[in-house]
Amino acid sequence: YMSYMLASVPSLMMWDDHDIFDGWGSFPKELQETPVFSEIFKYAKKYFELFQIRSLSNHSLLSKDGAHYAFCLSFNGYTILGLDNRSDRTIRQVMSAKQWEQVLATLENTTEGTLLIMSAVPVVYRDFSFTETAFDVTPWDENLTDDLKDHWRAKEHQGERSRLIMRLLENAKLRHKTDQPIKTVILSGDVHVGCLGVITDFRDDNPIKIHQIVSSGIVHPAPSLLQWLGISAVTNDNIEVINEERTIEASMLKPVGSKRYIRERNFVTLEEGTDDKLWVNWITEDCMSETSERPEYPITPRQAGK
Repeated sequence: YMSYMLASVPSLMMWDDHDIFDGWGSFPKELQETPVFSEIFKYAKKYFELFQIRSLSNHSLLSKDGAHYAFCLSFNGYTILGLDNRSDRTIRQVMSAKQWEQVLATLENTTEGTLLIMSAVPVVYRDFSFTETAFDVTPWDENLTDDLKDHWRAKEHQGERSRLIMRLLENAKLRHKTDQPIKTVILSGDVHVGCLGVITDFRDDNPIKIHQIVSSGIVHPAPSLLQWLGISAVTNDNIEVINEERTIEASMLKPVGSKRYIRERNFVTLEEGTDDKLWVNWITEDCMSETSERPEYPITPRQAGK
């Protein structure tokens, strides 16, 4: 059934750490560059390129030499920008200078329509800084913190994250000058729950918003209640202030018809309504049960020319 689906349904794919191995890129340099790690990466890259990217002849790729696999394509009023957060990842960077150059050039040339950004790890999520600081003083750093270092909010990646947020806001403002209602949406996963985040820029009278949709891995089991209570105890989802002027904020939203975090395996569908809203529906593993939640959320576009 899986082979039939992959042969029948158009797909856009981007790899994350488990396509190589858990935490790839978030280990110390001396470990990351060992012969064993290098060989594993070489073969993971080979087969990802063959089966998911479908060779370097893929015209949507930003890099034509296989240095990374970021891509961009447009269709029917939508532009999809996929960020490669693994090819060049180190414990100090998420994307290389060259990928950044190509991504920013792509954003400068994306001047209309709705923008969907694929980021394997959420840009907006719970704050793990307390846990990260605690683990930084333990002797078990590489065994316990690779998942923490994988997050955009890890202290080593906060500068890149701020750069990404500000450039996406600049692009959103550029597209809002057209005569069409505009939406900017980050599509993400990795954290084994479903959830919804938003970045709000209050610098204009009519705030610019970037929404983020997170779907859990469809195969990975969701955290148990006890596990989630443990995660909640050492993290928080307070409103985050992004800039010095305190005019840009990031926060977690509550989907309609569910708790803030969806602790069921799920996938997401996006449907554009006749009202120009983008309707987000999390289809959960137990969705047919009478007691199951049915999370959804309407993303309202910012009106044209404002």
